[in-house]
Amino acid sequence: MTRSLKHVEGSGSDATFLATGFPACGFNSASDLRPALQALGLALEMCWAPVHVERLVEFLSHPFGPFSRRARGRLARAFSDQPGLGGDAWARAKTDIGGWEGGPAMLDEVAYWLEGERWSRKDGTPLDALIGRTEKVRGALQRRATGKDANAAAAVSAALHQCTAVLEGLAEFKRQGVPALTPRQVEQLLATSTPGGAGNPAAVAQMGCLKSATTPDTCIEAADEVLWWMPSTPALPAPLPWSTEEVAALKVLGVELRDPRQELELLAMQWLRPLLAARKKFAIVLPPPGAEEHPLCQLIKRLAPGIKVERIDEAIYGAHQDVISHTVEDVLLKPAERYIELGRPIAPRRAEQSYSSLELLFKNPAVAAVSNVAALESSASLWASRENTLLGNLAHRVVELLFQQQGALAWSDSQTLAWFDGMVDGLLAAEGINLLMQGAGVTEARFKRVCGSAICALLHHLQSAKAVRVETEVHFKGMLGTVELGGRIDLLAYFADKGIAALDLKWTRGKWFAEVLSEGKYLQLALYSHLTEQKHGIKPAALGYFVFDRGDLFVTAPDVFPTAQVRSPRNGVTTHELLEQAKASWSWRMGQWKAGTIEFVPYLDDLQEYQGDEGTLPVEKLGPFYAEEFTLLGGWEP
Repeated sequence: MTRSLKHVEGSGSDATFLATGFPACGFNSASDLRPALQALGLALEMCWAPVHVERLVEFLSHPFGPFSRRARGRLARAFSDQPGLGGDAWARAKTDIGGWEGGPAMLDEVAYWLEGERWSRKDGTPLDALIGRTEKVRGALQRRATGKDANAAAAVSAALHQCTAVLEGLAEFKRQGVPALTPRQVEQLLATSTPGGAGNPAAVAQMGCLKSATTPDTCIEAADEVLWWMPSTPALPAPLPWSTEEVAALKVLGVELRDPRQELELLAMQWLRPLLAARKKFAIVLPPPGAEEHPLCQLIKRLAPGIKVERIDEAIYGAHQDVISHTVEDVLLKPAERYIELGRPIAPRRAEQSYSSLELLFKNPAVAAVSNVAALESSASLWASRENTLLGNLAHRVVELLFQQQGALAWSDSQTLAWFDGMVDGLLAAEGINLLMQGAGVTEARFKRVCGSAICALLHHLQSAKAVRVETEVHFKGMLGTVELGGRIDLLAYFADKGIAALDLKWTRGKWFAEVLSEGKYLQLALYSHLTEQKHGIKPAALGYFVFDRGDLFVTAPDVFPTAQVRSPRNGVTTHELLEQAKASWSWRMGQWKAGTIEFVPYLDDLQEYQGDEGTLPVEKLGPFYAEEFTLLGGWEP
């Protein structure tokens, strides 16, 4: 018995055939979303200023591009770490690329595509620049097409036609004397140049597949059984734009007009062909309820009102089901047991510990194991919920650069703001390009206002304390008992008669950090004090937090910073006691790990039962930055 498949959008039917063990027919569904067709659009997006950060990341990470994918991937990682085109991370990435085989040529491409001239979105990009970039993309695609990989050649064929059509369009604009194109004009040119039939190069017909057709008008061969898979809503003939009287007048004048009614009748005859081709059985797979029906389906229902429509969900799940699809509820991974028994000892991946790694270990060893021992990393976020992190990193860099200036410690507000205004745009372009995007103007203005005011306030605090020297981002190494410690202290202030003060810089949450001091939970500052004392032989006279968004300075001791707010621990805890508690917590947690036991502390407000022995630091809930690790452990409840 001969069977045949008549169908318009066949990728779904092919997927069904493959899933049920039947050979696919190789329907090559048209799509503008094929990766190769995105390459030119992303490349031309690099012409515009300000930069669109998301498009830049896509350009760097896309499988098709105008230069080495390996080089673009290395730059993408650097950009994720420090979003800018010229910062330290970017420079390190370029240094790495320069050392590769063919590295100098790759760096030339980096300079051309990412560090060269950009043009205003309002005024447009000159045609010659657009032509040059399009030719480079076409050349890269041609090299891919002439390679040994036949599938790659098939994948870029439509993109090559797209590039050729764009070049022809640009040549025509140039012939007409058009000097430049705006982003909207470039988008329109790309849209009209993208072939509508660009399909899936991986779609191939397999041995023994059913006879098939992609449009109903080509169903001219009879078959015992015909299946029409989800007939799509057809494009109906458009009505004439004139009234009946106007049409009659035009016909009197001898004007020949198309007849929409006749066109519709011809289409109806074509829609009937799949039905008429069936000798014994004809089946239609309908779209979900609520979708617009094909006119043939409406005709069948009118001619046979009692026809039964069988629902796939009923056949699969039973007659009690009343929906075509079923919502699958989000289910958390099964929460980890409190104690995860590995049966063998484990140890930290790095011998040298920082405050961050110690905090994770003391508060939640399971999260520390996922992050530090297993070395699992979450994907980097360039913006979204990490906005304050980016603003804080930029503010740290401003302070670091400020105290590299000769005599900056004695500057007035006007001198400080003049310097800041002159350097901030370059800093944002190199390390915070997100703030220069369209739509980020409010955040950019807020950063400039807050940071400019904050560095003036920081200088006032240092000047009132009669600081004689300032160091920033000071790298220290030392020991906490038997544990190797390392870290960077944000700011050390040196005084002629009061020794040293160690300050940590925070972008926001001043009230919270003031409470950290008042409650005696400032382990980070205690570790800074310990490292400073080991290096310089003297204990810092004051420890504190400087908060940018309010310009506040909170310190542990009076008589050091006259304009600071003193927050002495209410429980009287000293840095020495905090360090002893940290040693005890280390011994406790390492004892668990050496026994092969990892404790999981769930995301709860009440953690009384998870506390350690007397003398250890309190076990507290971690912040939301560890949501990914908690999710893996099945314990994240936002």
